Amino acid sequence: MLKTLLNIFTLTTLIAVVSCIDHSSQNTNEPSSSGFLDTEAEVMKIYAEEPERALAIINSAETSGKLSDFHANLMRATVYSRCYNGQRLDTARQICENLLLHKMAQENAYFQQDVLEMLLNIARLRGDYFGGLFWGTRMADLQQESGEFVEALRTKAELGYIHTHIGQQEEGLAMIDAALRQLESTKRFNELDTRIIALKRKINILTEMDRPAEIIPNAKEILTLLDAYEKQPSCYADGTFREPKSESERKNYIAFYRAQTHVFLAQAYAMQKDFGNAEHYLKLFNESYYAQTDIGQSHIGETLLLLGKYDQALASFEIKEKNMGSDTLSSEYAKILKGRATIAEAIGQPVTACQYLKRYDALNNKLYENLLNSEAQLYASRFMKKELEQTIVAEHTTALRSLIISIPFGVFLLVALTFTYFSIRQRHILRRKNRVLAGQIAEAQSYKNKYLALQQQQALPDSDSKMEATETSDDSKETTVVSANLNKMTDEELFLFLDKAITRDRLFLLSDFGRQKLIDTFGLSKERIGAAFSKGSTHTSVASYVCELRLEYAFHLMAERPELSIAQISAASGFISSDTFGRNFKARYGMTPTEYRQSL
Repeated sequence: MLKTLLNIFTLTTLIAVVSCIDHSSQNTNEPSSSGFLDTEAEVMKIYAEEPERALAIINSAETSGKLSDFHANLMRATVYSRCYNGQRLDTARQICENLLLHKMAQENAYFQQDVLEMLLNIARLRGDYFGGLFWGTRMADLQQESGEFVEALRTKAELGYIHTHIGQQEEGLAMIDAALRQLESTKRFNELDTRIIALKRKINILTEMDRPAEIIPNAKEILTLLDAYEKQPSCYADGTFREPKSESERKNYIAFYRAQTHVFLAQAYAMQKDFGNAEHYLKLFNESYYAQTDIGQSHIGETLLLLGKYDQALASFEIKEKNMGSDTLSSEYAKILKGRATIAEAIGQPVTACQYLKRYDALNNKLYENLLNSEAQLYASRFMKKELEQTIVAEHTTALRSLIISIPFGVFLLVALTFTYFSIRQRHILRRKNRVLAGQIAEAQSYKNKYLALQQQQALPDSDSKMEATETSDDSKETTVVSANLNKMTDEELFLFLDKAITRDRLFLLSDFGRQKLIDTFGLSKERIGAAFSKGSTHTSVASYVCELRLEYAFHLMAERPELSIAQISAASGFISSDTFGRNFKARYGMTPTEYRQSL
């Protein structure tokens, strides 16, 4: 017996020593951030022309410890997805799906977002619109939960464009318009860039829907944004990774998007048969550096076709085909076939036109078949995931059943009956308490609303008159006068004024509403607003005030709209997630949203 115990102790000690050695070796081999950045820069320089050499550099960096296996595989997926003429996209997709299960992706939202963004790009390149919808939705949810609201809007604009490829044009436009509404007060570069991308996606959809009259104002809005950024770049500086880092980068950014917008306008006017304006914007495009590139020339084929410039249109189609390589199973190639058919018919070659139309119809049928297959694959993958979850649950249930059967039946029955009795009794007690608590809360809220209404009537007579005077003043001085008048108020008066504006317009229902919105809207300093809420009210901060308004709105909404789910109530009340809503509701009212709903 003593010998056995000694052997066990020795074995345990050896395992502990080995694990410590392994742990220390892992720490010494942990890749440094500088090693990762150096390798990434080296790979990005050559991967397009020399993908095999880029992969060799990645392998070497991983072996030497400069790259973690996670970052090495993510960089491999980048090379596979952007090179080899689309032949390695499935490999890239498989790598990324495995990376989502990696510990680094599961524990770090930013790493997970990198992988999801790669999967979204791969789905777009493969023409897998349902896959893009699946990965893009996950990425937008993750960005929303992480507080990256602008990035979430950018992703939602992409999702809106994807919707159009699965036959949901109006839904896609509505999604993009919703993103644009939240970006109306563009004041930072990241917001400006996201708005331009959203406008581009909207224009793409309107072009496919043959609605040129709506394209023109959206395209001109892009030019207005670019002009404002060109004149006052410092006003948009935000230090984000998307912002151009030098004057030359900024000029290239403006020139690139301006040239693209000139193409949009030229095509829209040509679709309306306004050839004068179409020629004007085509001339502006041809004067840009972008027009000297193959990619630029490949984008004006349809405009040239509408203008009757058949030779130039054919040259544009040839450049586009060359850039596609072997990737001809796409809607873009279908447009080329249709364009060639139109030209052949226009120059008196009906046989050739007929041949192109047959190829066009065959390709469209194939694209539709692939669309159905990708939809089926998406549902199949979701079904397999659910089936696996059900299998796991079934296995656990079987194991639990076996364990229960081994217990004497009489003891089990007694315990079960006792547990059931106390559970039912406890549930009745809890529901009764919750009903009483809900009634008390509703009564307290009613008194609070009456008190606030009375307080609003008695307070701020001078302030209201000041604000009315301000509204009739010159527009250019409006913000300054409002700010000056507000700064004359006491902390209590300022809070009542802000409270009235916020509750009247229901600003608190915006998911990104907070102190910065008040600063931007009323021209007040953060210190002034902080004092108004901490000294002029019972709230310690703007955040706690907004949270209380959202909770009160949700409290009434649950009573008035029983058909809405808890998740829908949470979103409608301005909360980022249902978990945040539930946690704050419990802290505020002493019961969960579900318990409150059951008490009604």
